[in-house]
Amino acid sequence: MTDVSTPPPSVGPAIIRSTVDGLAQRGFPPGAVALRAVPTSVDWSGMSSNDVPIRTATCVSALQVREQLRQRTQDEWLVIFTDRDANDLGTGVLAHLATGRVRGVDVWESVSETFRATQLAPSLTSMPDARRIAMGLLSATPVSGGWPAAPGGVLTREHALDSVLESSLHVDTSQDLSQLLAWSVADESAAAIARLRDVAGDRLTEACLDRLAESTGPSRAAVRPLLEADVLPDLAARGIVLGVLTDEAQQSADERVDARVALARCEEWWGHDRPDAEVTRAFGAAATDGLTRLLAGSRRDHETALRLIDRADSLLQKVGGAELAELSDLLPSSHSRRARTLARALTAMDQSGTLAEVEAAWAALERHRLVERFRADNDALRAATRLARWVSTPTAEIAAGGDSGEVLARHSRAHLDVGGWVDVALNAASVGVDDTTTTARGIEHMVHRALERREEEARHFATALAAATRDDAGRSGAFGPEAARIWPIENLLETVLAPVSTQAGPSGVLFVLLDGMSVASATSIADDAVGRLRWQEVRVPGSPEGSRRAGAVAVLPTLTTISRASLFTGRLTSGEQAVEREGFTAFVAARLKHKARLFHKAAVDQTRRGWAVSPEVAAAIDDTGGTPVVGVVLNTIDDALDRSDPGGATWTAESIKHLEPLLLRAASAGRTVVLTGDHGHIVERRDGRHLSPGTVATSNRSRERGGEVRQGDEILVEGRRVVADDQRAVLAVSERVRYGPLKAGYHGGAHPAEVVVPVLVLRPASAEIADGDELPPQQPRWWSGPVTAPVVAPESAPAAAPARGRRPRAADPGPALFDIAPEPAEQSRTLGAAVIESEVYQRQTELNARLTMKESALAALIDEFAAARGHRLPPVTAAQTLGVSLARLRGAQEQAKQILNVDGYPVLRLDGDAQTLVLDVDLLCEQFGVNRDR
Repeated sequence: MTDVSTPPPSVGPAIIRSTVDGLAQRGFPPGAVALRAVPTSVDWSGMSSNDVPIRTATCVSALQVREQLRQRTQDEWLVIFTDRDANDLGTGVLAHLATGRVRGVDVWESVSETFRATQLAPSLTSMPDARRIAMGLLSATPVSGGWPAAPGGVLTREHALDSVLESSLHVDTSQDLSQLLAWSVADESAAAIARLRDVAGDRLTEACLDRLAESTGPSRAAVRPLLEADVLPDLAARGIVLGVLTDEAQQSADERVDARVALARCEEWWGHDRPDAEVTRAFGAAATDGLTRLLAGSRRDHETALRLIDRADSLLQKVGGAELAELSDLLPSSHSRRARTLARALTAMDQSGTLAEVEAAWAALERHRLVERFRADNDALRAATRLARWVSTPTAEIAAGGDSGEVLARHSRAHLDVGGWVDVALNAASVGVDDTTTTARGIEHMVHRALERREEEARHFATALAAATRDDAGRSGAFGPEAARIWPIENLLETVLAPVSTQAGPSGVLFVLLDGMSVASATSIADDAVGRLRWQEVRVPGSPEGSRRAGAVAVLPTLTTISRASLFTGRLTSGEQAVEREGFTAFVAARLKHKARLFHKAAVDQTRRGWAVSPEVAAAIDDTGGTPVVGVVLNTIDDALDRSDPGGATWTAESIKHLEPLLLRAASAGRTVVLTGDHGHIVERRDGRHLSPGTVATSNRSRERGGEVRQGDEILVEGRRVVADDQRAVLAVSERVRYGPLKAGYHGGAHPAEVVVPVLVLRPASAEIADGDELPPQQPRWWSGPVTAPVVAPESAPAAAPARGRRPRAADPGPALFDIAPEPAEQSRTLGAAVIESEVYQRQTELNARLTMKESALAALIDEFAAARGHRLPPVTAAQTLGVSLARLRGAQEQAKQILNVDGYPVLRLDGDAQTLVLDVDLLCEQFGVNRDR
């Protein structure tokens, strides 16, 4: 019973509603309830509980109470405020009250009822100013549904405050910091805090913000002052700034001094409650981690993170820490500074700089999290880094042994394996960056260095081409020996189409000629066909196992009317489409005893609405029985040389008109596809010059014989494969030279990009491919990352010695220009060889006798890991090392795991990105009882 000597308290809407809601939850029907309270003239009528209206009345006598009871209707709650006790009211009045008594106003009892609790935890009721917190909880009670029930009937501080945070501030303390940071910057969050203060009062609001700060763990003291409504939007940005300023592990001595000065300027963020250094460091690290995860989240989270990062960049400059921005993996200004650092390293390579400095600068840039925002700049800088790796490899002399045809084959193979990829990097780097100062100049410098080397290579290639043409070295049907064979393009039907057609059998062949497709163009087309469209690139039937992508040498001059006509007729000639159709169908009929059709641009373009492929072409592809061989000519690349930007374009099956639907149709029919060109092309880089031909120019890059042959810029070619009246022509060699008007690109000359033609053989994803037939990724090693020398294991190393650091790379490691790895010294033994020779390896192979992985491939993989930075390999490098395609890499790596992961220990594993492979070299050495050189 309430003590009558205690003055009755005042009441308000929160107590009224919580009292009625509590009775309703306990099963009481609408009725009357009397509260012992100070009589007031305020009428709180107008509220409701579960849609039942609440009427209030103040009564100073028993008579007034009786009158209000008499007036109450059955569909309302009546709440009476009175200072009369039970004796004054009498049993007759009490009998009409819901609980049969005058209820004392106990705010914690009301709080218990709203949370459906039977017990209050001391952590809640003992809070400072607990009554105000209780009143705030009642005032903030959601109108619909009330508070969530207390777990186990015990209402704790955590449950009460978390309920308010979720209901009023729309934040969940169980979320990670990234979500808290996203909440802090939302427009409605600061307003929600202000509304909570208005509704529930300062004390409950402060308690809720304390609870929210607690959820950040060690960062609590730094976070709590920043949760106020006026500074809340800068919570994440300030955390990022602190992450930069307190990361001493990344700072030099001078940078630490600058960081301390900037931190002193940050003290005003906390006023007199500045947290200690450990707390600010924890908050900075947590905010950086939270923003990183937010960046990787949904599109909305990503956009939120970008706004926060931009704000952090501004704040860092405001506190004088702009020079430290480069230490951050998140700030936009950091990306710009790292890009300039890389550009300076690229420029310095001619003087005191090293490739190692370029690699370190690129690694820092690659770690930056704003990949999408700076994708175009990153592409150009990545390409410049690749060029730096390439120009750092020694220029290998092409062996002069053998006849002129063998020398030409080796030069052509060098272009297929390396030179074409250099051209891709040159094209990408030449696109440039949105920065006309240091960064752009660094890229420009590296492009010029690479072009100088390419010009030298082009001169050597042209010399070999002229010699082989003069000697008629391709008259036997191929240049070079079987292992490095390059075909004259007029022999492709015999050397490629015929064996492919025989192997394909009743499924047939689709022979696609992309006019003007260079080796560089083919790199992205092949990647798209194999990666996105799931084709399998295989070696040409009959070529040696371990062969790389095939190639051919165009007829001279490298013009469509000559080289394409010669390809489709199987003989040296010139002509237009009619000659090509007649020659193609005649060859297939005579050599393969099949019917063939060849479609040129007009027939392919004549599509009906709704048809991705011309109905006539589609029908021919579908008819594998009636038309086993179908040829199609596509002109997109060659057309771009007149009107577009072939250097800035990334050629794919999608960007080449009709190619993707043709490939899809061929896959559906089960056809094998041969994809080739008639000649390549060079790109106009706007630094060339016009030469007067002196005689008749037969193209922008070729002229009739006569006048002086300008050494270095031109070369005279003569012989049977020069389709001209006198079997002689002068061809441009330097890609900076042209005889005609300025265009986007050219062909006709003797540059390897014009002469060497890639030949791809593709089989559908559903086709069964024999082991050794599928080609691995074709990129040179420097394309995917630094090229490293194998780690050598000492012969006398004790078993199970601890692993040591990576062996320094020699000053002249050699992979040479053509990416040929140097042979280790005869007395040295690589780590991979040591593992293969160990007793543990022998036991593992006996336990896994059905595995097909070759010892040499596994040893090479171990050596590649041992030399790689962090012992990590991207999928492309792993596939190349094992000699498998990317599609078969997963199976190969599982076989490697079965051998290397002794007793299930994770010697070889996938990284968190589910792509990068990681080798624990220390564990490998321990498990196999080998050591490696320190």
